[in-house]
Amino acid sequence: SLYITCTITILYILCNIYNLMWLTFPCFGKLSRLMSTYKANMRDRAGDSMKTDKQLLGDLYDIYYNNRDLRLLLDLLATSSGVAPAIAIMTLFDKDFRDAMKPKIKYVVVSRDLGIAEVQFQEPKTGVRSALGDISGVHLMYVAEIVPPAKSAVKSLSSKYDTR
Repeated sequence: SLYITCTITILYILCNIYNLMWLTFPCFGKLSRLMSTYKANMRDRAGDSMKTDKQLLGDLYDIYYNNRDLRLLLDLLATSSGVAPAIAIMTLFDKDFRDAMKPKIKYVVVSRDLGIAEVQFQEPKTGVRSALGDISGVHLMYVAEIVPPAKSAVKSLSSKYDTR
């Protein structure tokens, strides 16, 4: 019984040490690692320009990189729900980041008789989406919403123009 109590106490102490390290050093969070890689990619894309991080990242610098409270909150969200909801929240806070992620729709063709919709769009040219897409383990996807909702089930489609 004493061995079991000691084992559980040691595990509890180790978990608390990990939690303290996670709070103290943000590099333990999945979103923090992704955002530091994103920042490095944006720095590489800027080349030898003498821009500061604030100039390079815009409002995202103040929202995420320079705000420990919101960064911790978004890291907790990313830990429980994945990085996609955290990035979606950052796009709500930063208009330039949202616009840089949004594709431009070239045209939409809808055939109600056949139940087919074709949407052609152009990738954003800002490099933000590309910088996120260059990170290993990150897969970006566009979602088209049909209003009013269609009666048929949702289907996931892959692009025939996949660049990988």
